[in-house]
Parts: sequence; structure tokens; C-alpha cells
Amino acid sequence: MQPSRSLQIWAVFAALALVVLINNWSISLWDQDEAAYAGFAYNMIKSGNWLIPEFMWGELHRKPPFHFWMIAGSYKLFGVSEFSVRLPASLSIIGTYLLVLFQGRKHFGGPIAFWGMAVLGTSFLVPALGKMAVTDGLLLFLSTLCGFSVLNVLRDRSWKWAVVFWASFSLALLTKGPPILIFSAVFLTLLFAVHPKRVNLLRLHPWFGLPLASAPLVLWAYLTTRADGGALLSWLLDFYVLRRVSGSVRGPTGPPGYYLVSFLLFFLPYLVFVPTAIGRTLSAFKTKEDDLMVLGGWLAAGWLLWELSPSKLPVYAVVAHVPLALLIGRCIVELNVDQRAGRGLKIATNFHSIVAVGFGIGLMTLPLVLPDLGLPVVALVLVGSVWLIGTSTATVLFWKGRYQRFTYALAATAWLFALGAWGVLLPQLEPLKNGTKRVALYLDQTVRPATAVLIANGQGHPPSLPFYLLTHFDDVEENYDRDELIASMRSTAPVALILSQELAEEIRAIEPDWRMERITSLHTDRVGAAVYYITYNEAAAN
Repeated sequence: MQPSRSLQIWAVFAALALVVLINNWSISLWDQDEAAYAGFAYNMIKSGNWLIPEFMWGELHRKPPFHFWMIAGSYKLFGVSEFSVRLPASLSIIGTYLLVLFQGRKHFGGPIAFWGMAVLGTSFLVPALGKMAVTDGLLLFLSTLCGFSVLNVLRDRSWKWAVVFWASFSLALLTKGPPILIFSAVFLTLLFAVHPKRVNLLRLHPWFGLPLASAPLVLWAYLTTRADGGALLSWLLDFYVLRRVSGSVRGPTGPPGYYLVSFLLFFLPYLVFVPTAIGRTLSAFKTKEDDLMVLGGWLAAGWLLWELSPSKLPVYAVVAHVPLALLIGRCIVELNVDQRAGRGLKIATNFHSIVAVGFGIGLMTLPLVLPDLGLPVVALVLVGSVWLIGTSTATVLFWKGRYQRFTYALAATAWLFALGAWGVLLPQLEPLKNGTKRVALYLDQTVRPATAVLIANGQGHPPSLPFYLLTHFDDVEENYDRDELIASMRSTAPVALILSQELAEEIRAIEPDWRMERITSLHTDRVGAAVYYITYNEAAAN
């Protein structure tokens, strides 16, 4: 029997939302994108400049401002904290689950919608986007809203959904620019080419809708040009359009097939269904099976062009995760209804079991492979054991022909694994990654609030360092001149220094009596470790 009772559905939804929200208030910010966005929003409130995203070491992370405005609004409501920074992204992912559940039920039926939500919420990438304040969570919600709006216009010629489409399209443009344009153009083109109700798409009136939806972005661009002479706009066009078309940006690249492999990894709990889910969409355009044709077009629009791009990151194709989750949900429903597994599914189950066991063993043995990192052995063994026991149980149930219990076991294992990873493992990893936060907390506990903090350590340029410092101190600046740093320490004004190892050694040779605190941390989002040396003068002492 397929899940249909509302209490069961809402219990599953609550369990998925729990994974998105757990520990968002206690895990330190990821050093680069998330911290930069937190800093942009913080600076907007402090400076009153809501047009141009500016923050120390945040230049490479600048984007259109809607996501930063959302974070700033969260600050206004709940104060400045990790939870506030992540709340817009968390609500966006939870909202995406609701869209899949309710709009999926309308277009593909209740069972497929339920399983689509469950699969999406227990995959590896999408819930993670609700646990870090990157733009991709908000973009996924708005893109999903665009996708379902297109389906409503296609099938019902609803003018209200045409308005929703252009409104969500406009906000997505104001969040990250070109990705929503690429997705919508490809999706609409594919549907207009093959769908029997293609004429209904004219209800979107793109000759009016596109200019109106683009107006907020154009207005923002115009106002920024008035403010800085076009410097930000020129940089955005170069960095986010021209350089990504012509080559890789900031290093990540890969051959065609990169995103197909990423689907296999991010949907690892449901790997057994992924080949069938993708493969069946290829035949849908010949058979004209409506549901598969629509989901196949959605999947292609969010995926295929990114395979051709030289610049690659897993999140670029995250829009494709929604239709893929629904396609996997369809496979699960068919297996539960038919109670028959073909030869292909049996082969896929064997492959899935081998990969899943390897993944679990890999987790449990990480402390042996990387002994110098000090990884939490107990937490890794616990999470790895949950994964191994769950996937092994699911495999046994499959070979006993208990297919419904098999699919429930896959989902339950994926959820327990996610809960363990985010609720148990990540807090244990926190001491390895929260060096910038520890620097700020150490100074907050040992020096006066009026102390001027001089950063003379740019290792990795993590925006999390100035962000955490600015939440405790008003005067935070960069200065790498050794003589000026020494002079400031000898002055009567309260001063604290955050030094690199090289500067610390130079200054210690001149002033051997100065006490220095050493704090180390791994860079997150970057390779290597950071070492911070902290010292302060008598005037700053608490």
C-alpha cells in the first residue's frame, strides 16, 4: 500500500525538515561563500548600502543582491547568528519539499509526489544546501517554482501561474543571474518542440513577461552603475558570464559526464533506481508519455548544457535534482505496485550493494587513512555502521521479494544517515574547522570591546575571519607592515594583532616577551590549514 494518510506524510516532511534545521545554530560558518554572504548582509545593515555587496575578502563571491537582502532581513528579525544567516536557505529547501509534495501530487499523483519529496530530502546535496547560506538553495526553490508554473500553464492555461512564473523568474535573476534564464529557455524550448499542448505556453506572453521580469535586475544594475561607475557590473559580466563560457572559473572543471557521475553520488541511497529513472526519459519523447516527457525535459534543461560548460561545480545542475527525484519516486511506486523486479533492477541492486558497502567501510576507516587530521573515530564508526546495517537490510529485503519494505529501508537508512552526519558527526568535526570563530571568541574573552583588531594573516582569505571579528569588535582592519604593527602595540591605544606564522616569528625576535596565543584550523572550501597567532597590548587587556 502506498503512503497516503496525511499524518504519515506530515511526519515524513517533519523528519526531512529536521535534517535541514538541526545544528544550524551551532555549526560555524563555512569559510568562503557562506561567510562572504553573511558579511555582505551584515555590511548592508551597517553601511546602509543595499545595492553593492561589499565585505573584506568577499570580492570573488559577489552576486546580485536578493539572497543577501533575505539574510539581512533574517538578521533584523532574529539577530546576527549562524542560524539567521542560514534561515533563508533552510526555508527555501523546506519550501522546495512542499512544492514537490503538493504540485507533484497535482501533476504526477500522490504516491509519486510523496516519494519524490522523500528521495529529494534524503539525497546528499539538496538538504546540504539548506544547511549553508549559499545562493543555490534559494535559486533551487525559485527554479522549482518556475518549473511547476510552466506545467500549470501548459496543462491549464492558467494566467495566475503565468504571473507566478515571471515573479519567481524575476527573483531568481536577482539572486544569481543567468542560471534561471538558461533553465527556463531550454525547458520551454523542449516543451514547445515536442509537447502536444505546446500552444498553451504562449499564455506566458514572453514578449511582455521577459522585459517586466528583467526590470528589477536591470534597475539594480543601473543603480549600481550610478554608485560605482559600473565597476561591479563589469566585474559580474566578466566573472560570471564571459569567463565561464570560455574556461573554468576558480579551478573546478571536468569532462562531459561530470554531472551524470554527480547524480550517482548525490542519489547514492537510491542508486539502484537512477539508471532506470534517467534511461526511461530518453524513450519518453518517442512514446509521447506525458509525465515522463515533462520530467525528461525538466531534467535535460537543468543538466545537459552544464555538461558542456568548461567550468563545473556540483551545484550548477542542482535544478535537475527535482525532476530526477520525482523520476526515482515513479520507479519506486511502480516497484511497490507491480511487486516484480526485472533483470536490470536485480543487476543494479547488486551494483548498489557493492558501492554502498564500500562507502560505509570508507567512512569507518577514514581515521586510519587520514590519521593526522584527528577525525572523530566513534562518530564515523557510528554513522558508517548505520549506513552499512541499513543498506544490508534493504538488500536482504529485496532478494526476499519484499519490495515495499526494501524501498522503506532505503529511505529510512538515508534519513538516519543524514541525521547522524549532520546531528552527530559534524559537531564532532567542528573543532577542526572553526578556527576563525575561535579567534574571535578568544579575543572577545580577553580584550576590551573598544580594541582595534589588526589582521596580519591573509592565509586563504576566509571571509569568516572578519565576519566573526566584526560581530564582536567595531574596528577591524588589515595591516601587514611589521613596523606599523609593532608601533601600534607599543602605543597607549588598545590593539590586538592576528598574525601569520612568518610575522609572528619576526615580531617575536624583536619583542620576545610578548605573549602569543596560537590557534589552528583546517580551511573549509580550500586546501590546507590555517595558523593564527594572537597578541594584544596592555591597554587592550580585559
